[in-house]
Amino acid sequence: MRSRLKLHCKALFTAAGFSGMVLALTFFFYDGPLHPPEFIPSAQATDEKPLASEQSKQATSPTSESSLESLLKPTQWANQSLDGNTIRLRVLQSPLTLAETSQQSGLEAFEYAAALYGQMARQIPSQTLSDQLTALQLKAQAMAQSIRQAGTLRFEGRPTEDMAHLQVRALLANHLGQLHAGSQVTARYNQHGQLLEETKTSAQPGKALLSYEGSLRDLLRNPDAARYPETLRFIQQESAILAQLARHLTLRWDSVHYCPQECQPISTEMRIYMQQTLPADTLASATL
Repeated sequence: MRSRLKLHCKALFTAAGFSGMVLALTFFFYDGPLHPPEFIPSAQATDEKPLASEQSKQATSPTSESSLESLLKPTQWANQSLDGNTIRLRVLQSPLTLAETSQQSGLEAFEYAAALYGQMARQIPSQTLSDQLTALQLKAQAMAQSIRQAGTLRFEGRPTEDMAHLQVRALLANHLGQLHAGSQVTARYNQHGQLLEETKTSAQPGKALLSYEGSLRDLLRNPDAARYPETLRFIQQESAILAQLARHLTLRWDSVHYCPQECQPISTEMRIYMQQTLPADTLASATL
């Protein structure tokens, strides 16, 4: 009897020890359900050169209607009603010129037009016509964003082995190509600043401008639009101005060559940037 009791106790302790070992191994190799690793953002210092002298600038967000008035000061604003007081707008009292826009690019002209279309869309009862005006607003904002992004890019200095100037050119061509694809002015100067040669490539309207013009045609074909002749004329005037500005935005590539007697084929200095080729006094907004 006593020996049988000893055997039961021994078996019990053996089982308990085995269970304890299994539990220990379980906790050793398993600490709960699997979780994805936590992402901890960190800043890494590199010795890489920036793409351009102004690459560090951040593109600002699109201008809202509420901030547009302060942006365009000291230009004065006025209330304007169209089509028998059915459309009420907040408009510029005097027309905007290129000289009053960022980098004389016409950026604010696109933002101003977008703000006008937004005001119109909210006041027109026809849902189809309102949606078409909203589409024009969004497409004008998209073109403004392309100009804004292009305006943050510029290369100025000596060409480097990493071909940073070509990277800047590619980015600029991408942004400006939304408005005027393929437009580039290339100029060569000697070390004294004298112009040696200047060429301009032909270009076609970019995808964003073509899309805007397609939406404009759809709006003009809408039968409900005939109820608002003054508003339509205003939209057409604004659209003609935007098309003119878009078609004259170009990528400018200036290079300086050392010419003691014959000019060297390698540039010693380069400037690559966005340029509006229209005069600074060109009107950038329609007048009523």
